[in-house]
Amino acid sequence: MIKEKYIQVGQQVKQGDLLYLIDPSPYQASVDKAKAIVALNKANLVFAKRKLDRYAELIRGDFVPKLTIEEYTKDLETGENQVISGQAQLALAEIRLNECKITSPIMYMLHYTIDNLSVLAFILAIGFIIDDAIVVLEDIVRRIETGQSVRSATIRGAYRIGFTIISMTFSLVATFIPLVLMEGLIRKIFQEFAITLITITLISGVISLTITPMLCSLLLKNSSAQGARTRMERVAGSVNNWLLRLYNPALRWILDHGIFALLTIPITLGCIVYFLASIPVDFLPNDNVGLLIGYTQGEDGISSSQMFEHQKKLLHILQEDPQERA
Repeated sequence: MIKEKYIQVGQQVKQGDLLYLIDPSPYQASVDKAKAIVALNKANLVFAKRKLDRYAELIRGDFVPKLTIEEYTKDLETGENQVISGQAQLALAEIRLNECKITSPIMYMLHYTIDNLSVLAFILAIGFIIDDAIVVLEDIVRRIETGQSVRSATIRGAYRIGFTIISMTFSLVATFIPLVLMEGLIRKIFQEFAITLITITLISGVISLTITPMLCSLLLKNSSAQGARTRMERVAGSVNNWLLRLYNPALRWILDHGIFALLTIPITLGCIVYFLASIPVDFLPNDNVGLLIGYTQGEDGISSSQMFEHQKKLLHILQEDPQERA
């Protein structure tokens, strides 16, 4: 049962915030109970050790039978086993309590939190994940439309497109590696963003080469068994044909007038140079937060009470300043 929701649509998430919190009260009760059992078992173990030591001296003097010491030895072993069992139950209860916090599993293992940069990484990763799956799906569907069976199209499509997916995945990973290797404050800020994207990209590549072909072999149908197209297919087909009707004349025009396409290269480079030179650049821009910090220093040998009185007078002067009140 979800007890609290920490994130809303459009809300800025700070470092350390959670997405959701499952009601931890039953799990917290289990943890408290396990801690009490462990404490009780440890106390019983200490008592059993002391009792065994006491009777060991009596046995040496033949004051008590050896059967009694055997019973106390068994009690000691039982106490040790109970302590180990209680500690295991406590560890399990603590794990269940921690599972009440819903976060990304990979980020949880890396001790990352949901903040602005990690959410930005998730948003960018959506395009990477969809792109890999679309490339695999498109090749498999193309082969099915040519008359191949679903199984054959899936195997050959995944085999032929596998190197493309691998190269795309590692090229994207290589793009964000410099952010991981940077030093100083920039690394501290962007390392979480880069590693989150790298992890998602690698997982996406693996899924595109394994789960996506498997789902294609199960869900797609042969071209002869597809029958009439669904409403969604008809709508998507009409939109695609409309875009093609707009794209074909534009493509023919730019191919017939290639000089205009070539002119875009120096124009783009000129705009890049102009904006790099004219737009102000700052890693952390200055921001007026309305905060003024001041320090006071007294004469050598002044007492703390006198320094306090001087600071009170200074505070009074600042409060009477009209600019400070404005």
